[in-house]
Amino acid sequence: MASQGTGAAGGGSEGKVEGEGEGKGKGEDAAAKIGKPLRICSVADTCDYCGQYSTTKRCSLCHDARYCDMICLQKHRSDHRGQCLLIQEERAKKEAKERARAKVLEGLGRELYYASFEGKAARVSQLLKLGIDVNFVMTREGGAKGGFPLIVAAQEGQVEVVRLLLACEGVSVNQALTVNGGFPLFKACRNNHIEIVRLLLAAHAQVNQVLNGGLSACHTAAHKGHVQVLEMLLEAGADVELKSDDGRTALDLAIDFEQPAVEAVIRKHLKAKAKAKAGEQEGATK
Repeated sequence: MASQGTGAAGGGSEGKVEGEGEGKGKGEDAAAKIGKPLRICSVADTCDYCGQYSTTKRCSLCHDARYCDMICLQKHRSDHRGQCLLIQEERAKKEAKERARAKVLEGLGRELYYASFEGKAARVSQLLKLGIDVNFVMTREGGAKGGFPLIVAAQEGQVEVVRLLLACEGVSVNQALTVNGGFPLFKACRNNHIEIVRLLLAAHAQVNQVLNGGLSACHTAAHKGHVQVLEMLLEAGADVELKSDDGRTALDLAIDFEQPAVEAVIRKHLKAKAKAKAGEQEGATK
């Protein structure tokens, strides 16, 4: 009986070895086809020709078929040619559609820019509802980046357009020009567009943002003598002591350009600031 059990066990063992040999033989056949040693890989990373090796190369035309090396790529070339052409055609059609769509969006973006500049609020509203990028940047001749809807609307005093743009999800209230760092709040302050300044500050515009030369909204308000604008900036927390790249503050500009009303506002603000600071220091020493 023991002998019989041993035989059964032996028979089972022999069957397992036979199965393993059969599976290995299939792999060896695939490997032998191209004269390589067997190396099994995951299905997602196998060669499209031999099916056994990790892929390190792709078809240079369609970039879709995968191969483990140049041997497999060359052997599969004739079989893959038809599929390769189809893939290339589909890709070309898709790219053509994308180019056409980009061209349409470019045109609508330019229309949004000019509508913002001219104060055409109804058209601006229509274009924004179509999903045109609210931060669209005009591309000038030669590829240089130009203005964008919010900055031209702020510059030209287009209050209703500014409201529409600021209400649009994703609008960048602090977006700046690449050429000189100009930004919407600076333009509105320079041109004394009080309501637009109010709207931008309510939308959390950065009051201490500066141009490439270090000039802030306070600098331009002081230079132009816009007292109410300057007061709004100070109330919003603007730093009137910021210096431009050439070392000048808003007070310096008010003096240089003979703006006595602005100078008085700045001096009053600085005096109150110094008094508050002295009070804090006195309280800290007690």
